[in-house]
Amino acid sequence: MLIGDLVQEGNMGLFEALAEIQGRGGLLSGGLTPYVTARIERSMKRSVAEQAGQDKTGERIAREANRLLAATLEFEDENEREATLSELSEKTGLSEGEIRELIQISLDAAALGDAADQDQPAEKKE
Repeated sequence: MLIGDLVQEGNMGLFEALAEIQGRGGLLSGGLTPYVTARIERSMKRSVAEQAGQDKTGERIAREANRLLAATLEFEDENEREATLSELSEKTGLSEGEIRELIQISLDAAALGDAADQDQPAEKKE
């Protein structure tokens, strides 16, 4: 997680705390600083946890896509032809829907990578 994102989440926690304090008429038992600090910390921890969950999902998808690619290449080597969805499903244990989804995600990621490459300025050749 980028430090700027973490700071932004802390700021959101601060604003939420101040809005809640204002809604209570400014009355807090225990003081302002501990309350605001706890809200900022909670916002930052929640953001870090969400990011970790997203990272795990991305890693799982990448593992499954790599496993699908390996099974596809293995099938093509063994049978000298492309595999059908049904054959890949049998070989990998993934449903045909899961295979379609992995293929689409891989194609989308490749298209994003191509678009990002096109946005980069060409380096000067000497």
